[in-house]
Amino acid sequence: MLQCHPEGKQSGDAGIFPASFLRVARCIFLKYMNMHFSATRLLALAALIFLLACNKDDTTPPDISITEPTEGFETFGSFRVVAHIHDNKKVQAVQIKVTDLADGTVLFESQTTPDVADVDIDQVISVDFPRTDDYELKISAADPDNNIQSASVLIRGRLAAHLALNFKLQYDGQPMVMFEDYAYPEMGFNFFLTRVSMYVSNVQPVGNNYPTLENIGLLRLEEAHQDAASAAAGYTYELEVPPGFFESIQFGLGIPPELNAQKPADFPTSNPLSKSGEYWDSWNSYIFTKVEGKADLNNDPADFNEALMALHMGSDNAFRDITIHQSGPLIEGQTTTVEVVLDMKDFFFQNGEVYDLTNPDNVQIHSILQMDQVNDLSDRMKHILESN
Repeated sequence: MLQCHPEGKQSGDAGIFPASFLRVARCIFLKYMNMHFSATRLLALAALIFLLACNKDDTTPPDISITEPTEGFETFGSFRVVAHIHDNKKVQAVQIKVTDLADGTVLFESQTTPDVADVDIDQVISVDFPRTDDYELKISAADPDNNIQSASVLIRGRLAAHLALNFKLQYDGQPMVMFEDYAYPEMGFNFFLTRVSMYVSNVQPVGNNYPTLENIGLLRLEEAHQDAASAAAGYTYELEVPPGFFESIQFGLGIPPELNAQKPADFPTSNPLSKSGEYWDSWNSYIFTKVEGKADLNNDPADFNEALMALHMGSDNAFRDITIHQSGPLIEGQTTTVEVVLDMKDFFFQNGEVYDLTNPDNVQIHSILQMDQVNDLSDRMKHILESN
């Protein structure tokens, strides 16, 4: 009995039909010949197999064009990759790789299977460079016939410095712990806080010819103030920055208007702006800053719910530019820490004016009609941040 055994692809097999299919087809033809089929059927079958056998493999690899970064581009770790890939059938697999030319170590690698004829790449990748040196960015693509093409550029990876902003909540000069009672200034009742959070954007060391940086973070300060020890240590927000000397630190308290015009659904889950709980649909804005807690307005510890504080600040009008007046070096491969103290007593009692929690309109900020309170609270937060 004649047996058919499909084999792997060889030169000359059809590109549309796999090699195994053609071998089986030829095998069937021979088998039918042995079975003495009618001449008409044999002729039709022979014509079909002849056409299939003449369908040659595709030997044209995908075409790759890298727009960004350009040859010799310098980066401290994060950079944008823009490229276009085209294949006459479809691009079956794409690989992006960053390699240390000194020892061949792969520092970054990603793989996708787009399965389309045209692929546009536009993404930011982050690489932890071990030293200042030249590195290779390579993009490779393969089509269904295993035609592979690669394109590469040399980039100059520089070892970054690290800037650590250490935020510490205090009350009257002492570490402030969430859920612990404190005397509210000037008003004779106790209160406690449960949350202090804020969006900060574009943290920027300021110095001669210092490059502009883009970044955004959601700082949940209460997470690092749950007990005395953690409150003393504070909350650290760390960024990679170019080495240099800074004369001050600037950042935005809140989200710039061009980003605030978007919504959480516009961002991937890894982005701090993807969090729906930090967005006001009715205001078309993110909530830039939250100060939450409870106040015992009637001085009855058994009933601590008279004022459920939800001091929420948002909208473009609430955005504030912050300058921290500290200076120092940012050294390649080292961490420079800048301490930022937020004394919440000064937040509630500022320039001789207390924020009046006995006024019901001041306790929870959820309406666009409360823009006066939003601006007042935003100014108060700016003041304590810039008091460092």
